[in-house]
Amino acid sequence: MYDHLRKSIESQELAPLERIVQERVAEEMSTSRTPVREALNRLIQDGLVTWVAGAGFFVSQLRRKDVEETQHLRRILEVEALRLALPAYTPADIRHLRSIYLEMVEADPDRADYVDLTRRFHQALVGPCPNELLLKHIDEVWTVASYAKVIGRYGETQESVDIMIADHFEIIAALESEDPAAAITLLEEHLASVHTSITHILAEDEV
Repeated sequence: MYDHLRKSIESQELAPLERIVQERVAEEMSTSRTPVREALNRLIQDGLVTWVAGAGFFVSQLRRKDVEETQHLRRILEVEALRLALPAYTPADIRHLRSIYLEMVEADPDRADYVDLTRRFHQALVGPCPNELLLKHIDEVWTVASYAKVIGRYGETQESVDIMIADHFEIIAALESEDPAAAITLLEEHLASVHTSITHILAEDEV
């Protein structure tokens, strides 16, 4: 139930400020209100849902500052992790990365788990990094609910998806060519582009 509601929010199936009716969700999921209420309380802790006394549960509005700071942190951590990972890269690591890339190419960007595909690609990209604490912090960045939600919106347009897929392809090509400097530069440029797009998305919400 929790995963279902979270993905619905991250994919914008449930829009910001939309009221979540427990009875309706319970009926759709063929369950009682109890697991729905428990899931909603967890989502409140994640910052994805807000409880308004006398009105009910609502999808939370994004906080621009939180999302931008999270993306900034991600850029710092992920680039450093790739830098440390490169000496340990093997052909098997690149094949794994390419398999996720191909899954993204063939996937429907509108599917609820497309954010998970994006996350899997970037986690695989830095996977060979020997610094386990650094990898843990990167995973924690991806679990910030508001960040995952806006990343889902980044893939709303075909243009954004095409750019993301092209960026991923170029990073893989640099790894296959054993060009570490190019791989790092391409990742830096990709994450900077994502940051710019996220800023535009949040700015539009404020209009």
